[in-house]
Amino acid sequence: MTDELNVWETTAIKASGVAPGSAAASATELRANIKGMTQTAEDAVLRPAEPGRWSHGLRAALAGRIARLNDCPQLASHYLALPGASEYQQLADPDAGEVPADLQACLSFVDRVATQPADITADD
Repeated sequence: MTDELNVWETTAIKASGVAPGSAAASATELRANIKGMTQTAEDAVLRPAEPGRWSHGLRAALAGRIARLNDCPQLASHYLALPGASEYQQLADPDAGEVPADLQACLSFVDRVATQPADITADD
């Protein structure tokens, strides 16, 4: 992200439905720095320069899964439209039957964190 972040182009604001000129616009603009930090964190998680074993597409599909688990279909659509996410459509569906064995524990954890964050312990 650059210092010249357009707050209206961040994922959080696009998903929120807040529009320039709306009643919530001034509050949004006052907190532009927070929206910028949120977008920077999203970019770091979903599109790191070195993604390692988890491709950008897998990361986007997991973000879509989390959005679906939290009943945010518009946000899920946003993440699932990112490059590479289509390769992992099945993982993005929390109701999909089969999950690759090497991702079962990960998906179980992601689902729990996304739906029951207050119940997460160090053992998780």
